[in-house]
Amino acid sequence: MAVDTPHPEYTEFAGKWAKARDAAAGEEAVKARRDEYLPMLKGQGKDDYAAYLKRTPYFNATARTVDGLSGMIFRRAPIISRPPAMDDFVADVTFEGVSLAAFAEQVVQEVLITGRGGVIVDFPRAADADITLAQAGRMGRRPFLRFYRAEDILNWRVGSIDNRTVLVQVRLFERVEQSVAGEGEFDSALVDQIRVLDLVEGQYRQRLFRQDDDKEWVPHGDEIFPEQGGVPMDFLPFRFVGPRDTAARIAKPPLLDLVNVNLSHFRSAADLEHGAHFVGLPTPYVFGTAEAPATIGPTVVWHAPENDVQVGMLEFTGGGLASLEHLLDRKEQQMAVLGARMLFPEKKAAEAAETASMHRQGENSALAALAQAVARALSEATVIARDWIAASDETGIALNTDYLPTPMSPQMLVALIQAVQSGHISRRTFFSNLQRGEIIAADMAFEDEQVEIEGELPTVVTQTTV
Repeated sequence: MAVDTPHPEYTEFAGKWAKARDAAAGEEAVKARRDEYLPMLKGQGKDDYAAYLKRTPYFNATARTVDGLSGMIFRRAPIISRPPAMDDFVADVTFEGVSLAAFAEQVVQEVLITGRGGVIVDFPRAADADITLAQAGRMGRRPFLRFYRAEDILNWRVGSIDNRTVLVQVRLFERVEQSVAGEGEFDSALVDQIRVLDLVEGQYRQRLFRQDDDKEWVPHGDEIFPEQGGVPMDFLPFRFVGPRDTAARIAKPPLLDLVNVNLSHFRSAADLEHGAHFVGLPTPYVFGTAEAPATIGPTVVWHAPENDVQVGMLEFTGGGLASLEHLLDRKEQQMAVLGARMLFPEKKAAEAAETASMHRQGENSALAALAQAVARALSEATVIARDWIAASDETGIALNTDYLPTPMSPQMLVALIQAVQSGHISRRTFFSNLQRGEIIAADMAFEDEQVEIEGELPTVVTQTTV
C-alpha cells in the first residue's frame, strides 16, 4: 500500500467534506465548482451559462450558522487549568501567536464544518540530544500544537495493546515552505509531504515522505524517535476530534443537512433570477408593418405608412415567479430548523425561558456534545504537553455548554446571600452559583475573587472620644 493511499472512510467522506467546506467558504467557492452545484440548462451555451452563474446570488446560511454556533460556545471564555510552568504554552500553543483559547475556537469551527480534525503535540528537535528541560525552556524550546483538517488525515490504524484499543499509525498530509535555489535571497516554494506517526516495537516514531522526480513518494530525512523528558514514548501524541467524541472513526458533518438545503436554495435562486432576467423587462412588438423600428425611447418617433399597424408591449403577468419566491422562503425556514436559527426574524413577543429551552434542547445537546469532544481532545493534548515540560498539577480546558443565558433573579440572589450568612452553604458554593448565574465571570477563580474582595474592603477608622 502506497503511503498516500487514503483510508476507505476517507474516500467515503471526502466529497461531503468538500461540499460542506465550499458551502461555508461562500459564493466564490460555490461558483468555482460551476455545474457541480448549478447544472447547465438545456440549450445553454458557454457564454450563456457564465452569465447565468454570475447573476445568481448565493445566500451563505452555512457560514452564518457556523459563526452563530461557535459564538454560543465562546460567549463565555474557556476555563483553562494549568501549572505556572505552562503559562507560555497556553499563551502561544502554535509558536505563531495563537493562544489555547483561540486554538480551541479554530478547532470548533472546523469540526462544525466537516465533523473531523486532529491535533498533534510535538516538540522542536534539539541539535544537542543531551540538552536538559531547563536549558530547553531558556532557549524557548517547548511543546507546541498543530491542527490537521479532515482532508489532511489521510489514513490511520488502531490496534490492541494490553487489551486497550490505541492508535498505532496515522498518516498526515502537509504543505510546507522550503527554500529553493535562485537568484533572490528569499526564494521559496511550497512542497507537499506526508508525515507518518507510528509505533515500532512499542516506541513512537516519526517519518517524512516527499515525491521524487518520478512523482513517487520516498522517505525524506532521518527517522525520528521523539522522547518525553529523555524517555522514549510508547504512544502517539495525536488526538482525533469529532462532533461527539474523540474516536478515530469518521462521523457525518454536523451541518451536512443544512449544507444540502443551502445549495438547493442556491439552485432555486438561479431559477428565480433566470426567469426574472428573461421575462421581467417589457418587450415591444409591432404588427402590420414590413419594417419594425430598431430603437425605442422618448426621443424616437415610430412612423408606419400602413393603416392597420398594432404597437404594444409584452409584459409578464403570471404567478410563476411568486411560487419560486415562496420556495426560497420555505428553504430558508428549513435551514433555520436545521441549525441557522439566527435566520429567523426577531419575534415581537418574548418567548418564555422554559419554552425556549425546550425548543432548543436538541440543538443544545448536539452543540454541547461537540464542545465537550473538543475540550476533551485539547485537554488530553495539554496533558501530554505538561508531561513534556515535566510540570505537575491539574491541566485541561473546559468549554461553555450553557447556550441559553438565564441570569440570576434578584429573589435567588437574596436567598443565596441568606444561605451563606446562616451557614447553610459555603462561600465556595455561593461563588459557584454566582458564576452560573453570570454575575461573576466564568474564568474567575475563587481564590482570585477573595483577593479582589480583600483588596477593596474599606478601611475602618476608629475614633476615640476623650
